[in-house]
Amino acid sequence: RKRPSQLSSSNTKDMSITNRASASPRTPVQIRKQAARDEPLINSVTVDHFNVPTPTALTDSMHGEIRSFGLVIARIKADSGEEGVGYITIPNNVAAGAVASLITRDLGPSLIGQSPERTELIWNQMAKLMRSIGRSGLVSRAMSVLDIAVWDLKAKVYKKPLWRLLGASKDSVKVVAAGVDLMLPLKDLIRQTEKFLTDGFLAIKIKVGRREMKEDIQRVRAVRAFLDNYAFEIGGQRLPLMVSADGEWSLPQAVKALALLEKHSIEWVEMPIMSDDVNGYKKLYNTSIIAVAAGSTVTTEQEVMHLICEGKLSIAQIGVNNIGGITPFMKAARLAEIHKIPVTTQGPHDIHFHLVAALDNATFCEVSEFRLNEFIDLPLTIVNGKAKLSDVPGHGVRFDFKALEKHRDSTNVKTTTAQRSSRGKLTMEEATAMTKKLPKDPWDMKMRDNV
Repeated sequence: RKRPSQLSSSNTKDMSITNRASASPRTPVQIRKQAARDEPLINSVTVDHFNVPTPTALTDSMHGEIRSFGLVIARIKADSGEEGVGYITIPNNVAAGAVASLITRDLGPSLIGQSPERTELIWNQMAKLMRSIGRSGLVSRAMSVLDIAVWDLKAKVYKKPLWRLLGASKDSVKVVAAGVDLMLPLKDLIRQTEKFLTDGFLAIKIKVGRREMKEDIQRVRAVRAFLDNYAFEIGGQRLPLMVSADGEWSLPQAVKALALLEKHSIEWVEMPIMSDDVNGYKKLYNTSIIAVAAGSTVTTEQEVMHLICEGKLSIAQIGVNNIGGITPFMKAARLAEIHKIPVTTQGPHDIHFHLVAALDNATFCEVSEFRLNEFIDLPLTIVNGKAKLSDVPGHGVRFDFKALEKHRDSTNVKTTTAQRSSRGKLTMEEATAMTKKLPKDPWDMKMRDNV
């Protein structure tokens, strides 16, 4: 027989087991709802558009003379207090206002109430929203701004720098100084090269595509000689030299130019013909021993895939500002890795540093002359040809909006697209206020008046 104390203990134990058994397990729906309550939610999107002048006139064969660049910035806030920042730059401010308007009117509101932790879901929803008008071109640029902001916010939520969130195995990346210098006099081109070397760069890229090809060859020869003399003086190895034609040449001209450039030890020739000439790139691959890079102007990962698979590229050049953001950038880069093709970049280097650090197939990361040092808290520093990544949560770019204010584009005012009440749907008052904040469509107003 059991003692009374043992009997009581046994009954208590049995009761606890019964209680646990009778408690129904949580359903998948309940688990998802609990997870959603634990996730921060985006409650506002603010868009700014600036037209920033360049210190000096820049030139290339694609844009001609560049005296300013459009800067479109999106700031997204979560109800947990963190803020993510995304941005792109556009030479001469061309269509930057359209990008800002697209974010304000259409893409921005779609982020309200979403969790920044679900980057893939948010990107797919934006792509679906734009499916009827196509995802390339301006749409892809606008998606880039928001996707970068979402990733920045996600990294800040996790309190990690973006490169660590992406699983990077290194905290520095090789960089190349990319001059926008097609019409720069030869003496000034050499001075610019010398300054790049003084600033810590050990790889140089110059523009080609002048009216007379012999002028291009003369400039390449002069810069190569200067780099070789510099390397000899410091007792180092030969420094890499790249050239970019920005699609200026026809296929026959490109074949001729690559043959003339072979003797000058060029690391690669960038975009000798337009990026959509897939058959042309295939012919260049079969006729030249110089590596050819392309892809900087394509705006979807499918176009990158087409160039890689059909165009037989030596190097895939991908721009996070063109392709739709970090989400498709990483997919395109992984695709290149599968095909054993190195990746280089074009566009906002402060973002690309983090992405390149997470790639095993990355080569040099381009640093353009559209630098934002005077407008951000963490200016660029280069040491021994590499950019060191910081441990600041997110991508580390924090804009000085007071300094930027004088460059605000007068055709686009600062706009906050929406704010959502805490953990719920928009109230009637919030919806009314949101409608008042959005710019009115002149076409809709005209149609309404006609009716």
